[in-house]
This record gives sequence, structure tokens and C-alpha cells, in this order.
Amino acid sequence: MAITLKDFQAFAQEQISEGIAHPEQFRDKVTEVFDFAVANESAMDAEANAYFNNFVDTIASLFEWDTGKLADSPHKRKMLRLIAGLKRKHHKSETFLKRLGMPYPVPIPIVEAARPIFLDAQQSVLDLLWDATQESQQGVAQFATLACFIGRLMN
Repeated sequence: MAITLKDFQAFAQEQISEGIAHPEQFRDKVTEVFDFAVANESAMDAEANAYFNNFVDTIASLFEWDTGKLADSPHKRKMLRLIAGLKRKHHKSETFLKRLGMPYPVPIPIVEAARPIFLDAQQSVLDLLWDATQESQQGVAQFATLACFIGRLMN
């Protein structure tokens, strides 16, 4: 049975209304909408999926606007990356790797072209981490250089 735009709107509006009525539950209600849409994506018609995409973009924009007011920090940059992920503008390495390994019903040239580039870049990071853990780092300058480089990779 297909989930129509009207069905999805009714579900989402009910959850959001409850969240607005009980602010302490708002986050949980938004999560319920996300979980429902993810679990039922294949059963949702095109209009319902488009509505959900718009819902995600709206929620992400609200968080982005609020986060933009914060002073620069590792936490702020992490939040902005998470928001960009919601808006499909930033990708997680794990998800990207899974997607690269999945067969596509229709070959997409950019995906095929991205595979070796991504794997080479990821291998470079793995090689660096391997090399860094094989030798003890001695001296302040050696440790500081390594810490800065690895810290930059992690952010």
C-alpha cells in the first residue's frame, strides 16, 4: 500500500503538533517523523518523498541558522557538517563507501569515476595512521607536528 502525500502530511503534522504542545518532546517527535519516512521510503509516493525532503531541508535550515550564531569551535564545525549532511551537501565516509560498493540499476559515470579517487584518498589516510602508530614519536616538535596533522584529519 502506497503512502500518499496526504497520509504522510497527516502523520508529520500530528507528530509536530504534539511536539509543539509539549516542547520537551519536540526532538522525539521530529525523530519519529524521520524514522517513519526512512522506514517507509520505498512505500511513499513521489509527492510524499518530495514533502519529506522539504521537511528535512526546513529543519536543517532552522538548525543551521541557530548554529551560525555560535562562536567558531570544533563543536560548531561538527554541527555544521551534520546539518550539511542532512541537506545532502556533505557526506560521511562510511556511507559514501557503502554507496560506492552498491550496484546501481543504471550505471552512473560519476560514481564509477569517484570510486578509485575515494579509495586512493582513504588509503592515504589509512597509510598515514599506520605509519604514525608504528614508531614512537619522540621530542616535542615531532609530537606537535604529528598531533596537528592528525587533528586536522579528524576535523
